[in-house]
Amino acid sequence: PVAEKYDLMQHLDLWVLNESLAKLSDMLNKGLDVSFSINISGNTLSNKDSLALFRNIIHNASIEPSKLTFEVTETVAIKNIQTAKSFIVDLKEFGCLFSLDDFGSGLSSFGYLKEMPVDFLKIDGSFVKNIKSDPTCRAIVSAFNQLSHELGMKTVAEFVEDAETEKLLKDLGIDFAQGYGIGAPQHFQQWLEL
Repeated sequence: PVAEKYDLMQHLDLWVLNESLAKLSDMLNKGLDVSFSINISGNTLSNKDSLALFRNIIHNASIEPSKLTFEVTETVAIKNIQTAKSFIVDLKEFGCLFSLDDFGSGLSSFGYLKEMPVDFLKIDGSFVKNIKSDPTCRAIVSAFNQLSHELGMKTVAEFVEDAETEKLLKDLGIDFAQGYGIGAPQHFQQWLEL
């Protein structure tokens, strides 16, 4: 909130992008087949200079753009859908991928999916974490998954905390899972050792 208040988010996003590209380059040079997902803020999406900066930084890093997936939260994308769409379309043409993050957490509308040319839909963890005990959550996750697939998107379930949840998601046809049941966040060096 402080960074947003003082209009510093795009500077933070650029720092994260530069640091991420340095780490990704190091991992790729070590022969690891990895890609990174990077969250970007609404400030970056709506800043007219961001697109050129991002393209230039990625180009200078000599990393295949398809190794980068940028995550945009549903609420940020909806605030200025045309600006977000333009940013996404331009970076997708450059070769990057996009996720619509936390889908279902805000003012979700399937109509927004039609407008947002993203590659992945990340289903909000509030539905996923209750999928074992709540048939309504299971139905919502299933509906998000089916619609996403019909629109050509892959799905990612957030907050996957155990093997039972992972199996239920797999049975529903969810493409990817994220959460402590899959793997806890680790420092870069620990990840390299793994």
